Amino acid sequence: MRNDFTFYLSLIRGLVADEAGKRFPNTTLRAALRQALNDYQRAFPRLRTVPARAAFVDEFSLRIDAPVPEDELIIGLRFPGPESEVVLLEGDPVRRENGLLFLRLVPELRRRVRRIGASGIDLVLSAPQTIAGLDENMTETTVPTRHAPTLAKGAAAAAFGIRAAAVTEVHGKRVEEITALSSAAKTLFSEFRGELAELGMMETGGFSALPDGPSFPI
Repeated sequence: MRNDFTFYLSLIRGLVADEAGKRFPNTTLRAALRQALNDYQRAFPRLRTVPARAAFVDEFSLRIDAPVPEDELIIGLRFPGPESEVVLLEGDPVRRENGLLFLRLVPELRRRVRRIGASGIDLVLSAPQTIAGLDENMTETTVPTRHAPTLAKGAAAAAFGIRAAAVTEVHGKRVEEITALSSAAKTLFSEFRGELAELGMMETGGFSALPDGPSFPI
């Protein structure tokens, strides 16, 4: 079984009861799957650790000399020690400037980095989850097949939400249809987030790459 965009289309169409594609075109389902994938990767981040090779440039800022691809996020710092503690970064403290990375530290984190030395910490990076065929540059699927039903449910919720917005824009107040679409979206989205939380606790201990990020609108 191929765990790619075509496979997900089949799952999502079953959930929205539109196997023939008359109400939900592929473009809508592609956009919906992207939205659900963004939520999914908060619960299941693709993490890796690299040496920071950092140095202070002022009291609260570090210059990072480690290579960090554009599509990867710096989500935390790993401190040395027996337990190799990870501290998640808050807000959006990283900026790119002329090919260099700069990290703004809150006071408590700055004190800890000062004690250890900037060269003694590692960066915790999160790379995006991918589904083969979802976008042109996606050639592999990183989402396990066992998670496909949950991710498809999130995509179906997003698809209902997208269609509700489109019906409102094109046809105005079609109250019954819009209410039905919005209700389906909210029900599936609630199930999706509940399953993500349960899977995340079982498989990652609840570690989240983007704990404060927004979910897709419903």
